[in-house]
Amino acid sequence: MKNSIIKKRKIATLSALTLIISLTACDLGMPKIALTQSKERSMLDLEEPVETYPTLTPTPDPTSTPDTTPTPDPTSTPDTTPTPDITPTPIPTPAAVKKVSVKNSIEKKVVLSWKNASGATKYKIYRSKKKNTGFKLIGSTKKNTFTDKKVQKKKTVYYRVTSVAKNAEATPSKSVKVYVYPKHPKTVIIGECFAVALEMERNRFPSYYRFIGKAGMSMYSILNDNTFSYNGVNVTPLEKAAMMKPDRLIFLVGANFSGSYDPKKSAHQLVKMKKLMKKINPHIQMVVLSVSPWKKNSKYGKILPSHQKRHAFNSAYRAVAKADKDIYYCALTLRLEDANYDLKPEYDGGDGLHWSWLARSRMAGWIQKWCKKKFHSA
Repeated sequence: MKNSIIKKRKIATLSALTLIISLTACDLGMPKIALTQSKERSMLDLEEPVETYPTLTPTPDPTSTPDTTPTPDPTSTPDTTPTPDITPTPIPTPAAVKKVSVKNSIEKKVVLSWKNASGATKYKIYRSKKKNTGFKLIGSTKKNTFTDKKVQKKKTVYYRVTSVAKNAEATPSKSVKVYVYPKHPKTVIIGECFAVALEMERNRFPSYYRFIGKAGMSMYSILNDNTFSYNGVNVTPLEKAAMMKPDRLIFLVGANFSGSYDPKKSAHQLVKMKKLMKKINPHIQMVVLSVSPWKKNSKYGKILPSHQKRHAFNSAYRAVAKADKDIYYCALTLRLEDANYDLKPEYDGGDGLHWSWLARSRMAGWIQKWCKKKFHSA
């Protein structure tokens, strides 16, 4: 019994060994080893036959074919949340310039001014030859004044000003019309004895001044009386002045006519002469000087009016100048009178009416200064 169990164990061991050797031979590519029963019996000295087990050939692992189908990218889910619009902060538009004033209208020096506009950081200035179209930018400034240095004389131009804040520009101001006067306007002083007195000081005046003396003691005389031979033609004082084509006409009428003449009629004659002269020069500047004072004891006392009548004439001239933008009243001769409205002794030429040399020379300087202040040109 014991021997039988031992034999069975030997047979099992031998079978397992044979299987291992066969598998190893297959893996190494070696020839198979076949063991016969006789050899096995001789080796193990077995009495009973031993079963022969078939050789097991290992089955190779199947070769996996690579999958060439590309793996799709994961599809991103679209974000359906709406992106809010970014609204830019609007730039506030400054207030518009309301009114543009002209401080000077001389060639190459037209000075404009206006009130500051709320919110404006600078101003742009435009110029045109027409009132409503053709405006071109000529400059800008941070101030409320601007000088146009490129405009030519005897031209009519229009200006507009806009206020600006960053890139926001307000609507333009209303157009302002400017006639550009020459820097040296041709000026004619016309009158009776006082015009003659100023002509005696002509060396104190610029060369563009002209004088027409003995033209008559009243506005009526200048318009209608007296005739001159000018360039071979008989003309009235006013016609002579018109033929000179002045830019400015200064009237200096006498005093001794005023006793028998109406101040309102005299002022009316001045307006009539202005209308006639504007046909020659639409932009002429008409200036009327106040009636000069005299002494009470003047030798011309019988034909001279009272101080009240003289004041009435000056008041009439002042009123017409106030009502008419083309007429200017100049009260320089009042500087010659004292506290009693008489001609000061230092200005008396000897007869209590006509001017002394001192009065003539000072008046020449005063007139030029007044014109420069009023018109920005002497």
